[in-house]
Amino acid sequence: MAETAPEFPEQEASSSSSATESSSAETAADAIQESGKPSSTSEEIIEPASLDESCQNMFKKITEYLQCELNASLDDYELLEKLNQLTKQKYVEMDNVTKGLITRMEQINEKYEKLKPYLEMIDKVDASVTSLEEAAYKLDTYSKELEVRFKKLEKVAS
Repeated sequence: MAETAPEFPEQEASSSSSATESSSAETAADAIQESGKPSSTSEEIIEPASLDESCQNMFKKITEYLQCELNASLDDYELLEKLNQLTKQKYVEMDNVTKGLITRMEQINEKYEKLKPYLEMIDKVDASVTSLEEAAYKLDTYSKELEVRFKKLEKVAS
């Protein structure tokens, strides 16, 4: 994303007077610090060619700064766009999985409905088997009692 910053001549022309005043004040302060003594006129401090170069340099640096800020914002928006696309993909995948689960569940419910009469029959058979087991247990108990009685009668008869 390292693009060269476009030149904005309208911007340079409209803000050159305020930038010139600001730049000349900064340059004057720098000149005072370098020479150690204040000078009486601004012509002694700044040459016109140096002022133009400073203004152009300032506008170039500001343009580069703003371009970098815009590029950073653009990068943020591109990242958000990628995140949104990935999130959208995940939701589409989840939607497909959910639809598959719904279809599968409907199939299972249909099979259960088809098996339901057989399951009811199994429950009835189970109940019958349970009652037969009880009857067999009672019959076994009764037959043991009869055997005991028969043995008693045999002992008495013998």
